[in-house]
Amino acid sequence: MPAPWPALKFFQYNIPTKTTQNRLPHWQQEGACYFITFRLHDSLPAVILRPWQQARAQWLTDHPELWDPETEAAYYREFATAFDSFLDDGHGSCVLRQPAAAALVAQTLRHFDHDRYVIHAMVIMPNQRMWTTISTCVWGCWQWINQIN
Repeated sequence: MPAPWPALKFFQYNIPTKTTQNRLPHWQQEGACYFITFRLHDSLPAVILRPWQQARAQWLTDHPELWDPETEAAYYREFATAFDSFLDDGHGSCVLRQPAAAALVAQTLRHFDHDRYVIHAMVIMPNQRMWTTISTCVWGCWQWINQIN
């Protein structure tokens, strides 16, 4: 039986942080809680994804950062909410709807539970997977995420 969950520790501005950049900035903080989402490759068909990407690129050109709170809220309303909605529509093969496939993903995520990280909660959806984890590593947290993805 795994050890009990440690208390959830959220991002704190006064604690050392490592920042990396890919498409979006990522802040890494020892022991902090992370919400991680992966989607299956076919979960957003090109007919949906390309227009969203084009509209987003144009919006970002028209609204260079640094944003005021209203502009930031508009961005998330227009693009992040739409992206989540597209995922929730269940496009693609939805292979994770099959119990055996979903069980394999869950088993894979649980493999290092209480070793490299602690899983607080996990949801396997037909075309994506999400989990909340507490990192137990210092700064190499994203290495194991890339291995799973």
